[in-house]
Amino acid sequence: MASTDGTPGDATDRTRCPGRPIVRRLLAALLLAGAASASACGRADRPIAVAAGGESREAAPEAEAEAGRLARGRVIYLNGESPSGGEITGVVGGSVPVPARLLACVNCHGRDGRGVAEGATVPSDVTWATLTRPYGLDRPDGRRRPPYTEGLLTRAIAMGLDSGGAPLDQAMPRYRLSIGDNADLIAYLRQLERDRDPGITGDQIRLGVVLPPGDASAGLGEELRRLLDRQVEVLNGRGGVYHRRIQLRYVEGPAEGDGRGDPIGDLTSGGEPVLAILAARLGAVEPEIAAAAERRQVPLVGVVAPPAFDRPRPGRWTFFLLAGPDDQAFALLRQALRAGGPGDRFAIVHGPDARQRALAKALRDRCRRAELASPIDVELSGAPGSVDAAAEALGEVKSVVFLGPPGGSTPLLSALAERGRKPSVLFPGTLADGDVLGLPASLDGHLQVGLPIAPSDQTAGSLARYRDLLGPAGPSQQHRTAQLAALAAADVLVEAIRRAGRGLDRERLVAALEQLRDFRTGLAPPLTFQPNRHVGSTGVSVINLDLSRRRFVPTGLWADAEGPMPPR
Repeated sequence: MASTDGTPGDATDRTRCPGRPIVRRLLAALLLAGAASASACGRADRPIAVAAGGESREAAPEAEAEAGRLARGRVIYLNGESPSGGEITGVVGGSVPVPARLLACVNCHGRDGRGVAEGATVPSDVTWATLTRPYGLDRPDGRRRPPYTEGLLTRAIAMGLDSGGAPLDQAMPRYRLSIGDNADLIAYLRQLERDRDPGITGDQIRLGVVLPPGDASAGLGEELRRLLDRQVEVLNGRGGVYHRRIQLRYVEGPAEGDGRGDPIGDLTSGGEPVLAILAARLGAVEPEIAAAAERRQVPLVGVVAPPAFDRPRPGRWTFFLLAGPDDQAFALLRQALRAGGPGDRFAIVHGPDARQRALAKALRDRCRRAELASPIDVELSGAPGSVDAAAEALGEVKSVVFLGPPGGSTPLLSALAERGRKPSVLFPGTLADGDVLGLPASLDGHLQVGLPIAPSDQTAGSLARYRDLLGPAGPSQQHRTAQLAALAAADVLVEAIRRAGRGLDRERLVAALEQLRDFRTGLAPPLTFQPNRHVGSTGVSVINLDLSRRRFVPTGLWADAEGPMPPR
């Protein structure tokens, strides 16, 4: 829906949308159903008691039937989809009908029904109190329209005519939907302004936190809980956000490979559902958790993005601070191409699991689309002799992008050193083995690591705040990086809550996140989100491995996954 207050586009444009006779029959059926309902129950304003599939609801208790209508209407308003599985389409300006999920009511009218301006188009307020205001409403052209009734609102939805019979703006789709779906939508519109998102009260905002599994985190979960509790304590001590206090609910995420449990479901259902979720772990957010957040339409802010081929689509509700494994790999590939010379051969080394193979293929496809020579593909399986075979397969390549397997970089690099080969090797920091600095000195100057957070991203003031939050316990050397990343993610979520304003809801929170530009936490690289970009930083800082002094040395170089491939 858009513009039910009668804001006209061209008042003389009365182009008939396709299927107008069908719409008229639909209207007649609706009006007859409404009249019959009023006659039987003595209430002319009663929501039409016809199920989405056309079945009678008379046998169901009234409260249960009403709850069902509201739940189904909410899905139609928010998603443009029929819970009954029926088809809902929309026509804009006489064009070809398209699925209504592309024209969902919420896109223009907003989560609260009061309208979200876009350019020169200002969608109208579709809250029931405004639609049915007894003295009508002044139109921008000076005319007045009478209050809407259910029948007149049905006509507006289907035919694009306001309650006074004037054409609505052409930006308002003309919808085709079943009698039951129409009744459910109107039932939901009746109470839209009272349908507040969960996790918000007049004086409190409840947020969820997914912690690493306790049995696999060596105490990290408890350390993160103490850090975040202290951060919220300080924030609430300053008055909270718009005089609302923040409350945190914690759940543990599943262990790797453990399909049991539903942390998103635990946080969004029951007696204390949350407004939004923080995935407070350093590794990539599990695709299952991201998919659950999308399915339940709850905003989630995580630290590291899952690989693009594992991310849910369309990714409306999930945001990530840092590049995932695939973006890190693309960034390193671009750096290898930039540093190499014309005609230099390069290779991609990966493990045998399906995700690493998929990532290696994505890199080869990127080279092919850029009309570059395909890199040599080397799989390091971990089987006896596989390291030697991989070292031989690399031959005289000049550069290597190492994608895995974990623990495989040191054996392979040692084998290359034994053969007197010194290719430039780039690999994500998560794959840098603990003893990588103990590699033969002959490889010095040939190894680089890509880190999504550079030391220069962390300011003295933010690090001091981190230490203050920890108190006497002091920083954890083992979990320092994970703690800083979780704190940065929490800062992003709190900033978006602030920017969403006093009228905070999930839609406004998503919009505020999408408007963050070059946002600096002092703990991570500058973060930029957009409607079509939900990963705040898509690159890595390039770090040299100084083997002679056994240390990491920042180069000051930043490699980004986005942008054209360098020529070779």
